[in-house]
Amino acid sequence: MTVTGIDHAGLTVADLERSLGFYEGLLGLPLAGIAREESPDISAIVGHAGTRVLIADLMLPGGGVLELLQYEEPAGAPAQASHTQAGTAHIALGVRDLAALQRRLVAAGVDIVSDRPVTLRTGDSWNGATVLYVRDPDRNLIELIERPASSSGPGSP
Repeated sequence: MTVTGIDHAGLTVADLERSLGFYEGLLGLPLAGIAREESPDISAIVGHAGTRVLIADLMLPGGGVLELLQYEEPAGAPAQASHTQAGTAHIALGVRDLAALQRRLVAAGVDIVSDRPVTLRTGDSWNGATVLYVRDPDRNLIELIERPASSSGPGSP
């Protein structure tokens, strides 16, 4: 096998400061740093000449990184895809006290996709996990998962 793990997850955002308000402010992810990248190398990586991008790295518990990218050049229109369409993605974040987090998100006007938090009764590693889908300010789908203290199964429904 050549894959050794997930290095980081990245999301394209329209307004980095607004997105930091969501991920750092509401979800509590610590900011590791912000950089502006503009070089032939970044243009080659993303496949667009003249690319200029602001990148914020947020630290995830357990050592992962969530990378937020705001493209200054080339500018693009927001995606209009539904999370039920092929080619879309979501990020799943483990949380504690999902009920309190949901109240905070609702008070902040966050788009809650799920009808309600759902506690799964599956008989497998998802048993007892409570799941809620929300959207970040750019409509990226975020799955919030609270697992029972005795559970730590990977995956996503």
